[in-house]
Amino acid sequence: MEKTEEQYQEEFKYIEKRFPDAQFDVSIAREKLTDIITADKQIIIKQDYFCSCWGCKDVNNRPPNKYYIINNDVMSYENVIDELIKQKLFADCDHRFLELITKTTDIQYSLWFGS
Repeated sequence: MEKTEEQYQEEFKYIEKRFPDAQFDVSIAREKLTDIITADKQIIIKQDYFCSCWGCKDVNNRPPNKYYIINNDVMSYENVIDELIKQKLFADCDHRFLELITKTTDIQYSLWFGS
């Protein structure tokens, strides 16, 4: 069932209240925030700058990758996002809407930001 405009507005308000110190916009559905990403107690999150804001393939034109070590007994989306906020994750380009956290290796995950 598709959400109504009112439901979307409620969700936006909830996410703003839930993550008030985020330096990025959380664009993960409220009902997915409690989903478990992994059973592992420690993961590494990689933030790269592979986007049009930084020249995509021009590695000399973009900032170096950033890595965040996340330790948590319950590796849900909301707990990982809380840890990223504590570690001062900042979306410093037009792509500031966190939409996905995807597994890329056994212990490494990447962030997918949209605009």
